[in-house]
Amino acid sequence: MESLRESHVQQRLGRSLILFPLPYQGHINPMLQLANILYSKGFSIIIIHLPFNSLNPLNYPHFTFYSIPLDLWEHEASTANIVYFLTLLNNKCVKPFSDGLSKLLLDVKEDPISCIITDAHWYFTQPVADSIKLPRIVLRTSDISSFLVFATFPVLREKGYFGAKDSQLEEPIIETPPLKVKDLPDFKTHYPEELHSYVARLINISKASSGLIWNSFEELEQDSLTRLCHEFPIPIFTIVIARYVNDVWKIGIHLDYMVERGKIEKTIKRLMAEAEGQRIRERIMSLKEEVKLSVREGALLAALLRA
Repeated sequence: MESLRESHVQQRLGRSLILFPLPYQGHINPMLQLANILYSKGFSIIIIHLPFNSLNPLNYPHFTFYSIPLDLWEHEASTANIVYFLTLLNNKCVKPFSDGLSKLLLDVKEDPISCIITDAHWYFTQPVADSIKLPRIVLRTSDISSFLVFATFPVLREKGYFGAKDSQLEEPIIETPPLKVKDLPDFKTHYPEELHSYVARLINISKASSGLIWNSFEELEQDSLTRLCHEFPIPIFTIVIARYVNDVWKIGIHLDYMVERGKIEKTIKRLMAEAEGQRIRERIMSLKEEVKLSVREGALLAALLRA
């Protein structure tokens, strides 16, 4: 913590950034990691959060926390329909977020607020940011390749990939190589129209942002990044699914959903005692070095800081 503070003081930029994570652990942690990186580069960090699944400010004394109210009934919070719940959150957060943001813009004098960084699922924040002419940058907490699958949903749906028969699960998806039909996300919903409408809204509003940050890096997903830059004409910054780990990056072994104990034992042996495991470890170490290079000064993170 002390080294983080020292780095912040030495590089202090006199600017604040507002971060707004989705209140789920898999979304909160990447946002906090990004917050620490930006703090170490001299930015002051303000975290807007909701009253449920909220963070403990005592664990992050170097950040400023701002809670916004949420009028949510118990039956609404307990719904198993994740698409319905996320849509509900977006609808209910508009006014409290807008009011809180306006107050922060008035109150924060020492380090003026430069932009907001929100989880991709907070699509309602784009029109709010536009209304006060504040740039919004989107953090996508998963890899680029999975996002491109979502962007291709209309085509995949038209061609009947969703709800495919068991005999079709091993077939390759021509539109999104190297994926197979069985790799497509399986959303348990009785309302497919609601799901596809939600995904379309998330994709289109992400395109309207001032930039996209990915929980990935350039050397890992070069082909996907090239395609993304072509389809999304906005700044792209990088900081998975099993098919890529196994077939493209070759840093792991893909186990199907239904596995047996004997198969697990054989896989562990391949990783720990055979030549294949040694080659995987070598590729992992190579990627580790590329990760270090990707976040050095002059790379994509530095480009974000200069944006």
